[in-house]
Amino acid sequence: MARTFGSYNVATQAPGLQQVWQAMRIMRGGFTTATLLTTADTGESAVHKYTRALARAGYLRLVKPRMSGHTGSRDLWALVRDTGPLAPIRRHDGSGVYDPNTGLAWGLDGKPAPAAAVPATPRRATDRTLDRSQRLGPFLRQQAAAGGGHE
Repeated sequence: MARTFGSYNVATQAPGLQQVWQAMRIMRGGFTTATLLTTADTGESAVHKYTRALARAGYLRLVKPRMSGHTGSRDLWALVRDTGPLAPIRRHDGSGVYDPNTGLAWGLDGKPAPAAAVPATPRRATDRTLDRSQRLGPFLRQQAAAGGGHE
């Protein structure tokens, strides 16, 4: 099945952003993008975009804005919605954030996204533990219905 633009998939979450999420959970009371960059193996642009998306979706709160004109001044953030160990996934089309811990999508207004925006069966880390027959079951049933299955 082809992947649709902006779709959610835990498998495509960048490992660096998972590290950023873990750092946010550890330093929940206050952190800057600079401190997140020291703990994660990802670029500055990715951290800024991810932080901005989480803030707009209601996961982060701006504790202290950076002071204009002061060298080295950074925004100080706090984590206010810690839903679990899996990092929320920023949609590439910019429409929101999907949380694989809860199975909910959040819009950039901080409210739950419409049901149509939530995938029917979100992928979780436990999907890898399914045995071969469970993973291939839907495919084999489809092939049998089309008359192309193996006897």
